[in-house]
Amino acid sequence: MGKPQVALFSAVLFIGALPWVASSSAETGQETAALPQSATPSPNAPSPNTPSPNTPAPDSPPTNPPAVKSYEIQSFYVDSRQFKIGDVVPDVYRTKPYEIVEWNKRNLPAPQENSHWTYMGGNYVLITNDEGKILQAESGDIFFQM
Repeated sequence: MGKPQVALFSAVLFIGALPWVASSSAETGQETAALPQSATPSPNAPSPNTPSPNTPAPDSPPTNPPAVKSYEIQSFYVDSRQFKIGDVVPDVYRTKPYEIVEWNKRNLPAPQENSHWTYMGGNYVLITNDEGKILQAESGDIFFQM
């Protein structure tokens, strides 16, 4: 196919897709400049003075803010093996390369006395210094917490 035929084919595909783009943006609540908006409200539309179902009534007590998401996990898999709180980690995860010193930059709580954070299979794991026993585990997603 030559360049003119490819250009013509692309233009036909683009023009044919316009109705789907317009209907898709109408479903998501986005307005498009190409589609005229009617001036008369629909019979099912709420009046401007009617509060929407998502807004609380003026005399209702304020709602509590959403709860902080917990990233704590009870078990996880590393190297095809399941670990849980109380298990002892393999020696390799107790070495310096796996030790997390800057735990606060990763939004982790301060380690308990005689323990440190280590990185295992995408998760942050708090282990004891002497035997490597798992005290706590946090999902690796905590790093991206804002």
